[in-house]
Amino acid sequence: MTEKTFTVTLSPGYIGLFINHPPKPQEDTKEPLKTPTRRPRKTPQRDNQSRYSPAAQMEFKKHLTSLTTEPNLFVTLACPIGQRPNDATIKKYRDNFTRKLKKHFPESWGFWRIEPHKTDGRPHYHMLIYVDSANLPDIGKWIRAKWFKTIGATGDEDYRLADIRPVRTTGEDSLEKVKKYITKDEVVADWRDWGWFWSNSFPTRWGMFNKANIPREENRVTITAEKYEKIQDLIIDSLEEEVAALVEKQKASDFMPRRESYKISQALSNKRDQIHKVKHSGFFHFMNDPELAGKVRAILKG
Repeated sequence: MTEKTFTVTLSPGYIGLFINHPPKPQEDTKEPLKTPTRRPRKTPQRDNQSRYSPAAQMEFKKHLTSLTTEPNLFVTLACPIGQRPNDATIKKYRDNFTRKLKKHFPESWGFWRIEPHKTDGRPHYHMLIYVDSANLPDIGKWIRAKWFKTIGATGDEDYRLADIRPVRTTGEDSLEKVKKYITKDEVVADWRDWGWFWSNSFPTRWGMFNKANIPREENRVTITAEKYEKIQDLIIDSLEEEVAALVEKQKASDFMPRRESYKISQALSNKRDQIHKVKHSGFFHFMNDPELAGKVRAILKG
């Protein structure tokens, strides 16, 4: 019988650990058992329920942290005030815009995230885009013109419907903060009387465009059980330290706004879930701590 193997996935921004269990032996039977076929039961989507699941969020982060070339633009594209397009319409807007972007800037690529506006629930996009640096000086004017034409905006009052910012090395528009912002949790508590519209209208929360151009690197190698356990213990210790820090914050949550208290509770739940996954199944761990990342890579080289 094949023994279970331990593998690690390496990329510029994350390390993933996996245990590959051998398949269970199947007993030989003269007549294979027939399993009755049943129709899958459809679960209705409830109002004010997020479809940006932890799995979807993890996959989004995995793509962003495996890039070998970083995006250089952070763009926000919104719909006109008073307009609440459905999924088909907003997807048509996005596809028209990204098609024009690809045609005008063939080297371009990017990621998008859709979320509601805090005041009225209007859907808007956040995008991380890469274009050649030679095209950066005039890109803002071009993006505004194409987006306004796509959504039918007319006049100066719609100027703020497109916000274009270069990604910087430090500050509020730094790459680290922008990546964290675009992959942030959905705070369902912020959905007001428009929650029903949002939760039932947009099944896909993020995606990519010009996918063939996206430069990603991912290497998967087999490691020994001993190295696997060392890396596993190292990551669990790091996560438990983060949990302890969040617990201390939670003790003061009675004096915080409801939204801040909710964020801490969600973060604490996510960290504990990550610890469980590291202990019992494959898990992608994002190496935001350079010191921890160095220790993990030292184990792999040793």
